[in-house]
This record gives sequence, C-alpha cells and structure tokens, in this order.
Amino acid sequence: MEGGVNRPLTVEELLETELPLADYWTVHRVDVALVYRLPKLACKEFFDGMQVMSFPRRQRGSAKYAMAVYFPGKTTTVKFYHKGTEFQVHERSRMRGFFTNLFKHLYGKNDPKNYERAERKLAALQRLADSRLRAEVEIHSDKFQYDFEKNPLVKEVTDAYLQQVYDREVEKLLREGKQAMDTVRGSRAVLSRLKSVYGPSTGARLYGFWSSLCTLGDEVTREQFAKTVFYRNRKLLEDAGVSWRGTDVTVVANDGLLPVDFSPIRSDKRLCYLPARNREEYQVSRETMRLAA
Repeated sequence: MEGGVNRPLTVEELLETELPLADYWTVHRVDVALVYRLPKLACKEFFDGMQVMSFPRRQRGSAKYAMAVYFPGKTTTVKFYHKGTEFQVHERSRMRGFFTNLFKHLYGKNDPKNYERAERKLAALQRLADSRLRAEVEIHSDKFQYDFEKNPLVKEVTDAYLQQVYDREVEKLLREGKQAMDTVRGSRAVLSRLKSVYGPSTGARLYGFWSSLCTLGDEVTREQFAKTVFYRNRKLLEDAGVSWRGTDVTVVANDGLLPVDFSPIRSDKRLCYLPARNREEYQVSRETMRLAA
C-alpha cells in the first residue's frame, strides 16, 4: 500500500531479494505475438485451410484444442490459434474466480448481484476473444545464439529485430509472398496477374503450376517436377504476390467469410494495434482480493 493506493508487488518484493537492472538480464526466449480481428467463422476457415496445406520444412504439431496449430522448430516455433477457443479452455474458469472475488471486494461479499456481474463480464470477454486470431513466433535460445553469437542482453534486443524475425518466420511458413504485392487468390485474378508479370506463355505455365499446388498440395506437386523447377516456379509465384492458400479452387470452400486479402503479417489491415484498456478499479492487490474472498 502506497499513499492509500493498492499496487501489485514487484518481483524483487515477492522474492525478497535485490535484482539487477532489467537491461542487463540475458535473453533466452521471446514470444512475439500479433492479434487480428476476424469473425469466428472466418477464423475457422483459416484453420480449415491450414489443414490442407503441406509444410515441407516444418512438421505440424498436435494442438490441444480446436482452431489451433503450431509448427515447432529448433530456432523458432510458429503458432496460430483462435483466442476465443483458448480463452474458453484455459482462462475462463480462472477469470471467473478473479471477477467473483473482485466484485466481492467492490460491492461486498453478500451482494446478490456479484455472480451476475462476473458472468456478464465473462460473456463480454468471450465475445471479444471469439473475434480474435492470434499469431505467435516463439524465438528460442538457439536463434539468439546464432544471430548474436551469444544470449544477448535485454538492451541489445530491439523491437525492429523481433519484428523482423516474426515477419520472416511467418512469411516463410505460409509462403504468402512479398508484403509490397497485393495477395491474389481468385483463379481469374491469378491468371491475369501471372500473365501481366511474366507474359502470356510463362504466365499460363505458372498458372497450371499454381492450380496443381491448390488442388494437390505441395508434396504431390513436388513429385511431378524436378526439384529445381519446383522451387523456381514457387519462387516466381511468391515474387508475383500469388498465394495458394484459401483459394477458390481449394478443396476447402471459400464463401467469403475469410477475407481474400487476409494474411497474418504486420501490414494486414485487420491487425489489432491499440493498447488494451487498463481500468483503475481492477488494480487490486492479491492480498486485498484474498481478504475479500
């Protein structure tokens, strides 16, 4: 308690020991996460599309709940999950306890409306989470040691570096092409784009290659081409800004719920970037909450 205002205890106070300045701590892992505003059904289409994609360089991990997928690696792990499902599985019961005790503290233990207040707040959080897709790149110690030749200090790891790692890992995984190019997924738009970039003959040939990726997937298509031809063609598609995820010729129906131009990168217009509200009445110490319970 300082000046009559409750505040959370610092790590030093919890451990009852003096700690060095945070700038001089070494970094062994960082999670870089971005959140996108999408309807729940659009999120489902995104994950349906991920299920039919093949990832030659990364094995898909087994997610613990629906609408989640992750790709572990030695230096990074890339994750995508629907925040609403994650909230329902992992956070809802914990937050129910938090709000129940909070409202007991704010309105008194015997106020009959406390339960209703807590459930109303949980429902609001669930609605918010249901419209959020979270993309996350977990940067491992091996990655820092490779890039910095050591585990760097906190002050040496910049936001620009973390953003660069996120962009590179996500784009490499999804093969969504360059940010500067508009992503195109409709088959007619793809054909027109390829012909305009590479000419009628090469454009038509690459369109056939693109169609094979969409309908057969990476692995089957790779078997039909020499290795150098396969990767060269795929690179030409990327350079033209052409994607083969969520297209209108894939086996997963695309009825427009997932925006055709969506890609989980920082330049996407559905990126959530405003800071979360920090309501003063919720800044209550653990000890006060314990007493209220």
